[in-house]
Amino acid sequence: MVWYVLNNCIEVQPYLLLCKEELRQEDSHNVDERLEKGFARWFQNHVTSLRVEKREEVSDDLYALACGPASGVLSYSACVVEGVQYHTTDREKNNRAQNSGVMVEGTNDSEVNGDGEEEIIDFYGQLKEIIKLQYNSTQGVNR
Repeated sequence: MVWYVLNNCIEVQPYLLLCKEELRQEDSHNVDERLEKGFARWFQNHVTSLRVEKREEVSDDLYALACGPASGVLSYSACVVEGVQYHTTDREKNNRAQNSGVMVEGTNDSEVNGDGEEEIIDFYGQLKEIIKLQYNSTQGVNR
């Protein structure tokens, strides 16, 4: 879950690329797998050291993301995103209005375009669970 948040957060992308390059220099095998397993810890250590050095690029929100979410999560059967209400599949079982379908852009490791870059593809699914992660921050980052 933490990997999904970090991997899909635009503010984190430069750090993902930096970590991936470091992993590639260590050993070119299983880079994506090692990135997914170890990035959260690497990111926390890296951002913490930048913050200790008083680098201006480390905002409170970025630091909160690096420290990870609180251990408890809130679970919901519905949510509103940009004015659209979504339900979990369990909630809408007996309702006429169905809105648990979602589409997420992503990459598939086996899909590479002619330029050698990962191709962006659409993934479709249904909401089984809606959770809210809370990060400690002065701004109250919620992802």
